[in-house]
Amino acid sequence: MEKKLLAIMTIVGLLLVGCGSESSSTSDKNSVLGVKVENNIAFLDLNKSKIDKTQTQFETSFTLQNNYNSEVGVKMRDFQLITTPCTVKSVSFSPSSIDFGTAKSKTVVAKAIFDEACTPKSYSFVGTSDLSFNSTSNTKIFSSDSITTNLTESNTTTNTNTTTPISPITLNYDIQLSLGNSNILAIESKKFVQVDLIDKDTNLSIADSNITSISVTSNQPSLAKLIDINANDQTPQESLTFENNNSQIFAIETSTISGLVDIETVIEYKDGKNQSKKMTKMISLSVMSGSPTAFSINDAGVTYNSETKWFEQKFMISATDKYNNKINQGSMINISAIADYTKDSTGKPILYGKFGTQKADIIKNSDNKTASLLTDSSIFDKIDSYRDILFVFGDVKSYEALGKWDIDSSSNFNSNTLKLKDNYVGENHTGLGFAIGHNYMEEPCSSDSREWVLQIDSTDGNYKLDSNGKAFVTSKFPSYMVGKKIALGVNFLGKTPETNKIVRSGEVYFKVLSSFDGLHAPDSIKVKKGTNGQVSVGFDIDTGTADKFTLKNALASCKVKVDNVAINSIQEHGLIKNSSACSDSNSEVVYWTLDLSSTSSTDDGTVTFSDCQVKDPYPSF
Repeated sequence: MEKKLLAIMTIVGLLLVGCGSESSSTSDKNSVLGVKVENNIAFLDLNKSKIDKTQTQFETSFTLQNNYNSEVGVKMRDFQLITTPCTVKSVSFSPSSIDFGTAKSKTVVAKAIFDEACTPKSYSFVGTSDLSFNSTSNTKIFSSDSITTNLTESNTTTNTNTTTPISPITLNYDIQLSLGNSNILAIESKKFVQVDLIDKDTNLSIADSNITSISVTSNQPSLAKLIDINANDQTPQESLTFENNNSQIFAIETSTISGLVDIETVIEYKDGKNQSKKMTKMISLSVMSGSPTAFSINDAGVTYNSETKWFEQKFMISATDKYNNKINQGSMINISAIADYTKDSTGKPILYGKFGTQKADIIKNSDNKTASLLTDSSIFDKIDSYRDILFVFGDVKSYEALGKWDIDSSSNFNSNTLKLKDNYVGENHTGLGFAIGHNYMEEPCSSDSREWVLQIDSTDGNYKLDSNGKAFVTSKFPSYMVGKKIALGVNFLGKTPETNKIVRSGEVYFKVLSSFDGLHAPDSIKVKKGTNGQVSVGFDIDTGTADKFTLKNALASCKVKVDNVAINSIQEHGLIKNSSACSDSNSEVVYWTLDLSSTSSTDDGTVTFSDCQVKDPYPSF
């Protein structure tokens, strides 16, 4: 029993030791042989580095050996390759991650593509180790030594170590920061960087004996801080200092804030004349936002096109991530629209919001990564799944469930559940608003059963957010749609740069379509003294041009002023629910019938109209 307890304590001790880095001290390094033992992980270069004739494609292989106790689970991930003096444009590893399991070693092949032709003198490998034992776990940074390349398949071969001492007459120096494939970082991410003072004439690193200190500072620590991966304390710092050694690897760890971060490097050294010198270099890195999770949709103005005789409504869409950063990564979004709402068997439009009698839930189906819409009662029997789409709306906390959904035709439309076709890996969300409809609108009283389509200015509905997280969308509509309440849906589907997981997000915006100038005010009505009677007035759409269109199947609103007249009642005409209410093609024409009475026996009266606009047909839903 004592022996078993001692074994368990030893294993847990290994994990606790893992709180430090897996890097050894300089005296433990053996870069000439290409072998490195880091506590319980050994790195062995296989001396198989090669480069193609263009000197842009580099390949190397190495073995990682697991020397931990067999009861400790060991996995490795997040591999990076740092080459000196070459800048890596892209790199792939086979395998891309390792789960040692019962295996004691794994061989990895790394293939890198350089920005331009370059001969690598050395390379370093960096990765993350995940250790586990029962319920105990830990994460460690692993970094190999700088391994000298012995290249094949090229006229260039070298056995020269990266830290070759400089010639006494060398005076041409530069600070080199190896950043991998780009100067772009995701929020909540980590990037490994190697800093060297090099001889610009030979591209070789200056010997350690000539280095006094290397200092690296993040000038925007709220965006990114630095980690000394060889230190026991892995707490991110604003600045790091390395003494008496060249070729230092550190990590840049970003926070939840996007923007530009400046990394300043200062190296104090002895030059070829043994004079003390100081060199400074500043680089700027872009910390990109996360994926869109919140959208704001706003009106950006409406115009009338006198050539097409259609109106054009512009919308501005703004996007932010879950930390309220403006989206600056050029994400693609998709826009869809509902012009008319499908009606249930009672003739009521399927449009239910905060004040509606129905609420909806999005229920995930983990088995096939889809979702369903669950409502309080069955209202789906009139849906056409091939033409209709579903819009879901609610608060920002439900962002992954919002926006447009396609309806699965295999749904039981006599039930209170709709199957949805889109892939979904999110959570359940309750108490949501929803609408079902299509992007066209019928003109029920037209003799030719006319249909009008609400158009958007992208053939596929896709738009790219600019560097400020904005996109402009223009919808185009005919005069018949003036006064109709449409819905605009925006969706994002993609991988998050910080976690590489699939994210879905969306938003819905409702808008009563109108013209910029509203409606023409009806002519004033004169009422003779001592009389009463009924008068009808009609409404035309003001286009700001000589073009005029009669307002149809809508509601109008005006400021009404009376003088010596009483309005007993106003009856509104022209709002048609379906074709059965049509007596002729003019049944949809909007007009008012006013019942008026004179209030003076001595003076005539007047009724005047001003500020006429269309009115929301569904003000509360």
